[in-house]
Amino acid sequence: MVNALSQLRKCFMHEAGIPETVPIHVEENGYPTGPGRSDGDQLAALESMLGAVNTYRANYNTTDYFWFDLRDADTSSPNFQQQYGLLRDDYAPKPAFDAYRKLVDALSLRAKPPPAVSPGPPGGHSAPVLLRVSCYGRGVLAQVRGAGSGRVRSVTFHANGRAASDHHRPFGRRIPLHPSDRPVRVRVRADVRFPSRTVVLRRAVRCRISDSWGG
Repeated sequence: MVNALSQLRKCFMHEAGIPETVPIHVEENGYPTGPGRSDGDQLAALESMLGAVNTYRANYNTTDYFWFDLRDADTSSPNFQQQYGLLRDDYAPKPAFDAYRKLVDALSLRAKPPPAVSPGPPGGHSAPVLLRVSCYGRGVLAQVRGAGSGRVRSVTFHANGRAASDHHRPFGRRIPLHPSDRPVRVRVRADVRFPSRTVVLRRAVRCRISDSWGG
């Protein structure tokens, strides 16, 4: 696990020109049970891998961790790839389930989430400005709405390294993204410019991005 984080940060991200300020998210990390793979093996693997990520998260700016998977697809299958879950297919917990809950409780950093709603433009007005994000076939649709949007001058939307600006109301842009064969988490940021300041709004959605580029 540590070697993977080091290679990603020091080699692949460096070669791509991605700065160290961009955090690493471990999106799918797991260990299945099944033939030759006991519940104890899964528990040991979980504690070892998650513990390594936690120990070295400051070294490699790793901020998010997601275990794969919550529930088995088929606990009786001889194929271990059907048994990645922390729960069996009847929702009975494996020993790693309780361990994972305790680790999440002990290691999570609980901070106020970034806003998806601005309290309103400057000047004493209380009208809110809202960032709305939805999926479409080839990416995400990001929009700024709300009663306070009348004072907005422009918006720049960012999603997974891509940006799109809008200088006219109603503010919104479709942002095409790389196709994915499964739902992925897309983080969207909107830099909302008022006459005297810029407000940053954030929201995340899970989308399956189509590889069809026609139409």
